[in-house]
Amino acid sequence: MKRAIIHYAIGGLSLLVVGAGGVGLYLSMRNLTINHWHEAQQADLEHAAIELDAWLALMRREVETVAAAPILRRPNWPETRAYLSTIVQRSPDFHLCALIDRAGDFRTDRDRTGNASDRTWFQQVMATGDSTVSDPFVSRSTGKTQVAVAAPIFDSAQQLVGVLSCPVPATRLAAIASDLSAGEPDSYGFANNASGLLIAHPNAERIDVDLAQTELAPLRSALVNRVTDTSQPLHRYGAGDPQQATHYSNPARIAIPADPEVNSTEPDDVLVFYTTLSGSAWTLGYAVPAANLRASLMPLNAGAAVMALLLASSLGLLCWSFWCQHQRLERDNATLEQRVTERTAELQGALQTLQNTQIQLVQGEKMAALGQLVAGIAHEINNPTNFIYGNVTHARQYLDELNRLLTALLPLARQSNPEMVAALVADVELDFLQGDFAKLLTSMQHGAERTRNIVLSLRNFARLDEAPQKAVNLHDGIDQTLTLLSNRLKHGVKVIRNYGNLPLMECYPSQLNQVFMNLLVNALDAMEAASTSQPTLTITTGCVAGEQMVLSFSDNGPGIPPEQQARIFDPFFTTKAVGKGTGLGLAISHQIVVEQHAGKLYLESSPVGTTFTLELPLQPTQSLAHNQTVSLLPSLAVKTG
Repeated sequence: MKRAIIHYAIGGLSLLVVGAGGVGLYLSMRNLTINHWHEAQQADLEHAAIELDAWLALMRREVETVAAAPILRRPNWPETRAYLSTIVQRSPDFHLCALIDRAGDFRTDRDRTGNASDRTWFQQVMATGDSTVSDPFVSRSTGKTQVAVAAPIFDSAQQLVGVLSCPVPATRLAAIASDLSAGEPDSYGFANNASGLLIAHPNAERIDVDLAQTELAPLRSALVNRVTDTSQPLHRYGAGDPQQATHYSNPARIAIPADPEVNSTEPDDVLVFYTTLSGSAWTLGYAVPAANLRASLMPLNAGAAVMALLLASSLGLLCWSFWCQHQRLERDNATLEQRVTERTAELQGALQTLQNTQIQLVQGEKMAALGQLVAGIAHEINNPTNFIYGNVTHARQYLDELNRLLTALLPLARQSNPEMVAALVADVELDFLQGDFAKLLTSMQHGAERTRNIVLSLRNFARLDEAPQKAVNLHDGIDQTLTLLSNRLKHGVKVIRNYGNLPLMECYPSQLNQVFMNLLVNALDAMEAASTSQPTLTITTGCVAGEQMVLSFSDNGPGIPPEQQARIFDPFFTTKAVGKGTGLGLAISHQIVVEQHAGKLYLESSPVGTTFTLELPLQPTQSLAHNQTVSLLPSLAVKTG
């Protein structure tokens, strides 16, 4: 009783330790998943910002190049207009080009005139003497949304004499914000200027609306001031005062209502990622519902729930087993004295003798077969295990190198330094690492699959987790037995399978598997003992008259002498050397086939080989289907049922 209590206590403590470890692992995996999700969204935003900055920088350089042309400083307007018309025709982005004097009066390449002194971008260029990009505006002439790219014009004395303005369509800004919306369900991209007005938003009615009047109002100060100091904690905005939340690289979490023009979610928390553009006074943002993050955590949460359920079930089963053990011990203690009194010395002695004989014989046969099974399985499992452990170290080293390379690419891309990227790729031999890493993973996968197949074969051979009697395909049992013997078959033994068309058979599959094992092991032992050249096993199956199955196992060994054939199925009779056989394998096989399955087992032998043949009825009798034999020896059989 004390030993049982100790065992149950150890089991319960082990379950608690496993549960605590599982909780720690779940929390770690959850944090990793959240961080990875945030980094992915921030990376999408940074990529969009880089793309937009590159486009704005290209537009500014083109306009600055045109503004520096000497022809713009000449008083000959026809030549200047022709030059500007050539620039517009050559550039697909420019709608028109306008030459503006210091008073704001302008003339375009299409001879349109007007005054731009009230335009903020004109005032900024005149005040700073530097090129600029305006906020999107509606053109007075075309009625379309444009962005003015303006550059100063200096005379030969470097005096500011005017401004060159080339409006371009604002579709690129809207397209980049729209691309952000495609990254996550119900998300959207937006952009605002330094005045707090939205200049890009999927809802057209929000354009030119102040952030304070939108769902992004709690972040107006950060978005307008272009906050980039991530050392300050971010805040979650909802009902009541802001509360400090988990800090990430650059997202803010706010509670905003659903925008029916943007998504269809209910009011919920939304994670807002934002970054500053270097080429303009704009802030590019990306709003993603927190429900998307929770959706990415659902598989992990489901797995954790299943594990918790399994642990709880295991703990409950342990408690139930302990209670049953306690009840059984109480019943045994209550009836032990009565049972001992009722037994007679003669019956007790006979029963003890019978039990001892059964245990010794069955255990001897089990140990003989178990030794061969364990040797083969240990050999086969060892190799794939070595494959896995031998390649893990290299895989980790290659992965570290790849991570280092990929980590370096982002800042290099920001700095637009392709030379350094090329040098780093050559330094770590990226092509080699990627190719070899895939081969290592393939090798590890093959080893794991081989281990799985061996374990599966052992389980199918024993069939301990299945009903004792069921309808099976006998070919599967033969193949699984051959798999378990693969360690012996690979040493030059040729196996020929002449399989016929066998229907499913109602039988005891684990017992028939034992018959197959005994016959195949005996054949291999005979060929090995005689050093047979080109050893061959031939397995032939088929049906006769639709009433019975016939399975034959043949070898090309030395055969069995006629004087020994009559005793081949007798218990304890063996032709093997002392210590190599118990003489029970064929006796047990004969009883399984004849008594358990109402079949026949006989042999045909010659000096050039031996064939064992099984004949099994397709429809076993009702009495055999319900007859269960306790002992595997005919002389010691005790039948029940």
